[in-house]
Amino acid sequence: MTRLAPATIGRALDALENGLGSPPAPPPTTAFEWVVYENAAYLVDDDRRAAVFAAVGRATRHDPKRLLRAPADRLLAALDGGGMKPEMRLEKLLAAATLCVERHGGDLEAFLDGLDGDAAKAERELKRYRGLGLPGARKVLLFTGRSEGVVAFESNALRVVQRLGWVDERETYDKSYRAAEETVSPAVPGGGAGKRRAHLLLRTHGKTLCRTTKPACEACPLAPTCAFAR
Repeated sequence: MTRLAPATIGRALDALENGLGSPPAPPPTTAFEWVVYENAAYLVDDDRRAAVFAAVGRATRHDPKRLLRAPADRLLAALDGGGMKPEMRLEKLLAAATLCVERHGGDLEAFLDGLDGDAAKAERELKRYRGLGLPGARKVLLFTGRSEGVVAFESNALRVVQRLGWVDERETYDKSYRAAEETVSPAVPGGGAGKRRAHLLLRTHGKTLCRTTKPACEACPLAPTCAFAR
């Protein structure tokens, strides 16, 4: 396995931050809020997702029991602006709330806290919630301060580290994701805060300059050391 020096990643992240600024953290602060945030909108930008998340919060306080009691028309109104298939998004939120109430008494935070830092058990439980999967579960644990071991790469960030040559693309997305976590995450400096910073900077870079199509290599602060740009 390729060994990456923390200094290499640190310099790259500093260069991205100098070019992009410091991307704001997403608005969720609890695990169930993250479930709502991931499922309340579909194929929209971050600003619209945050607006829908806030609207759902005004209607339900992001509380699973309140969500189940709320009138459907009020919830659909809150979901307006969140992209296609509002009824599907509502169904996913109701399914998540039902799961939270049935398995965790409506308090996912208390359940996760009761695992005493067992990240593997927490990941398995969070993966029960639609819209998460392993990367999403790890993101929830990272941004709620329950795990500091992985960057929780999203697809945009994964593309960046592959183009930089830090990790090779594998035959499946799952294998590529795991390779990135195994190779890159241990070398990211700064503990959990550093990994949250890396997650946000790499994701933002992948969405803005290092796009899937027509990447803006001429404007990229990492182009001089990027295998893809050369």
